[in-house]
Amino acid sequence: MAGDGSIDISVSGGTACETSDSVICASHTSLYTGYARGYWFQAQSSFTITGLRGSAGTGQTGTMQSVGIMEMTTAPAYTLALGATGNIGTQEWTSCMQPAGGAWVNIPGGFQVTQGNYYVVLGYVHDASGAAFSCQNSYGTGPGSMNLGGIATTISRAGLQGHL
Repeated sequence: MAGDGSIDISVSGGTACETSDSVICASHTSLYTGYARGYWFQAQSSFTITGLRGSAGTGQTGTMQSVGIMEMTTAPAYTLALGATGNIGTQEWTSCMQPAGGAWVNIPGGFQVTQGNYYVVLGYVHDASGAAFSCQNSYGTGPGSMNLGGIATTISRAGLQGHL
């Protein structure tokens, strides 16, 4: 369990020689306590995300984690605000109050990512109360690109002005 970035993604699919991979976001440089944070990207290939985990950066004391992914119809702004219904994506999956400590949260059946569509992956660790403004995230310089589904993909920081 290294001090890695805000969200780690486990994917399956991709090129014929690559059937699964774990993607680890940037190195931890500072602790942010507040709302949900993560990354967004436009998929350069189609693949399946099979699990997520919250950050495991230095100074994080949370024993629980909440993680989620949303598909968007257009590129999102850096900060997402909840709509009147609380739903802001075309499809979404979340899992809250799961054990942290480097554990992956499995996505039953996987989350299908479609080439060309936009996705926001968010997560954080927190204490067992899940109290407001208690999300612990890892901040760092972050990569501008990650290998997702076997193809280099530009990623950008994302934030949700609320909890998952």
